[in-house]
Amino acid sequence: MPKTFKFFIWSGKKAVAFLVLTVVLSVAIVGSTLAYIIVKTNELNNTFTPGEVDISISGSTITNIEDTDVYVRAAVVVTWVNNNGTPDDKTDDVILSTMPVEGTDADYTITYSTDTNWAKGSDGFWYYKSPISKSATVTLIDGVTANTTMEGYTLTVQVLSSAIQATPTEAVTDAWTSVTGVDDNGKLIIITP
Repeated sequence: MPKTFKFFIWSGKKAVAFLVLTVVLSVAIVGSTLAYIIVKTNELNNTFTPGEVDISISGSTITNIEDTDVYVRAAVVVTWVNNNGTPDDKTDDVILSTMPVEGTDADYTITYSTDTNWAKGSDGFWYYKSPISKSATVTLIDGVTANTTMEGYTLTVQVLSSAIQATPTEAVTDAWTSVTGVDDNGKLIIITP
């Protein structure tokens, strides 16, 4: 004998009441579940104080004047300058387009510091491989000798320096292309020419 199934057919007020009851129960269950899951916590304030990076330079001596340890690099720019104005007024300075040539038999000789932390990178900058702490100073050049003269011009040596915070190490490796990393002693790994 075949089995027959009976289906309840709802109609009228019973169907509407059942539907409303189902919706109300669903909303109540979902709402109370969400209320149970969402727990309000106390606000937590994190105060971040960015590190300050600032250096001063006098001649070729670089000083870290902030609390943050920094790495420094420097560019040495040598030019022939004719100062047509006063020493304080550089607006009339004329820079000769011919660059002075470095070397003992050329226009000038530079005696670089014997500090082994200095290394010349492939980009032409001089890098101080160790981080420099607050108030510490480093010197790049010990002396410059002019081997020749240019009538009306003076040999001028400028050291232009920049610094970057020592931590995190990604700060220096992302910013300076000749720096490929930092070794276990905290010294820069530099691509040299």
